[in-house]
Amino acid sequence: MSLMTRNLQTKRVLPILLILIIYLSARLFGLGTDILNSDGARWYRRSENFLQAIKTADFASTYQHYQPGVTLMWVNSVTRKAVWEAQDWLKTPRWSLENSQDFPKINAVSTTILVLILSVLFIYQMFVISRITSVKVALIYGFFVSTEPYLIGIDRWFHLTSLESYLAFSAYLTYLYSLANRTKLSTVATGVLVALSALSKLTGIVVLPLILLTEGVRTYYSRKFRRSFVSAAIIIVSFVVTSFILFPALWVDFSSVMQKLSSAVVSAVNDDPRAQYFNPPFSYIYYLVILVYKLSPVTLFYFVASLVLFIRQLRRKEPVQGKFVLAYLLTFFLVLTASTKKIDRYCLVFIQPLILFSSIYLSKLRNKTLVAVIVLQLLTSGFIYFKDFPALSGYYSPIFGDAQTALNIGVYENSGEYFAQAAFYLNNKGRADVYMPDNYESFKYFYRANTLRDFSPSAKYVVTSVDFDRKTPRIINGCGKLDQSFGPKGSISYVYIYECTSY
Repeated sequence: MSLMTRNLQTKRVLPILLILIIYLSARLFGLGTDILNSDGARWYRRSENFLQAIKTADFASTYQHYQPGVTLMWVNSVTRKAVWEAQDWLKTPRWSLENSQDFPKINAVSTTILVLILSVLFIYQMFVISRITSVKVALIYGFFVSTEPYLIGIDRWFHLTSLESYLAFSAYLTYLYSLANRTKLSTVATGVLVALSALSKLTGIVVLPLILLTEGVRTYYSRKFRRSFVSAAIIIVSFVVTSFILFPALWVDFSSVMQKLSSAVVSAVNDDPRAQYFNPPFSYIYYLVILVYKLSPVTLFYFVASLVLFIRQLRRKEPVQGKFVLAYLLTFFLVLTASTKKIDRYCLVFIQPLILFSSIYLSKLRNKTLVAVIVLQLLTSGFIYFKDFPALSGYYSPIFGDAQTALNIGVYENSGEYFAQAAFYLNNKGRADVYMPDNYESFKYFYRANTLRDFSPSAKYVVTSVDFDRKTPRIINGCGKLDQSFGPKGSISYVYIYECTSY
C-alpha cells in the first residue's frame, strides 16, 4: 500500500471515528438513571415473558404485543440472559425488576446495548451513503445525526422507535445502493432490514411497498422486467423468511397473529382514543408542527433552504438521490398523517432522511461556509444538550416558544421525562407513600418505597405533570403544597411534587 493511499484512508477514517465518538458520547453518558419512557417498563416485562416462552418452547407466547416489538425483545432477552449467566458465574444475586436499587443498572445495561446496535446501523448508513452519493455527504450526514438533540433523546430510550426508524432507513438506503450495483447480497439485505424494522414496530413495513413501487416505476422506464421481477421476489422472500425465523408465534399461530396485527393497523388508522385531541384540519399538519419544535434550529433552517433550492431547480438535472429521499419522507408522512394515532416520537422516522436530504445540498457549500455551519450546529446542539439533559426527548425548540408554547397549542407531551429525577429526589427524603396519577411506570421503578396507583390517605406526596391534555398539573385535595418541580434549565417545569398536608 502506497503512502498516498494510507494518507487518503487516514483522512477518511479519522473524521468517521470523531463522528462516532460524538455519537456515542452524547448517547451513553448518564444512561440508566436518566429516564424510563412511558412504555419502557412494559417492554422489560414483555422481554422477560418472551425469553421464558423461548426457553419453554411456548412459541405462541412470543407474541406479546401488536407493535410487535420482536427485535427489541430478542435483543433484551439475549442481554438479560448474558447478564444473569455472568452474575451466576460470579455468584452474585441476579438483578430484578422488582428491586428499585437494581433497576438503574438493568436500565443502563439494556439501553447501552441498544445504543451500540444503533451505532452499528449508523456507521452502516454512513458507508452506504458514501457509496450512493459521496464521502462528503456521508460525513455531513453523520455529524448532524450525531448532534441532533431530539434524536439523541429518543436513542437513549428503552423502546422500539429508534430501532424501527434506523432499520427502515437502512433498508431503503440498501435498496438505493442495490439499484446501482444489483448484487444479490444487497437485495437480500434490503428484505432482511425491512423485516427487522417491521418486527420492531409495525409501521416499519411501510418501506416495503415504497421499495416495490420504486422497482415498478424503474421497470416501466427501463423495460427490464425480468431483472426487476427477480429483485422484487428476492426482497419479498428475504422479508418473509426473516420474519418467520425471528417471530416463532408465526410458526404455531399464524392466522391468529396476522389477525391481531391487522386489527391493530385498522385501529390505529381509524379508531385511536388520541384522535379526540388532534382533529382535522390540525391533524393534517401535526407532524410538521412537531418537526418544527423537535428539530434543532440549524437543521430546520438548512432543510427548508434545501427544499426551496430543490423546488427552484426542479427543472434542472438534480441529483436523483434527493428525489428518492423525498419520496421516503413523503410516504411516511402520508401514512402517519392518515392514521388517527398521533404521537410526537413517531416523527423520528423523518429525521434521518431529512438530514440526508439537507446534507446533499450542504455538501455543495464552500468548505469555509460548511465549517461555519458545522460550528453553528455544534454550538446550538451543545447549548440544547446542556439545557435539556438528562431528558433530551423533552426538547422543544426555543425559537418557537419552547415547551410553554407547545403546551399552549396542545402538542407538548410528557413520555416520562423528569419522573426519574423526581423519584431520586424523594428517595433522599425517606420511604413515604407516593400517589402517581400520571406516568406510573416512569416513576415506580426508580422509587424505593410504595407507589400508589389510586389515592390513599397514606400518601405523603403526589407526583404529577403537565401534558397535551392538561396545561396545569393535577391538584389533589389535601395535597396542594408544592415541594419541588423538575424540568429543563430555563424552561417551564414538566413534573411537580406536591406534599399532602393531611398526612
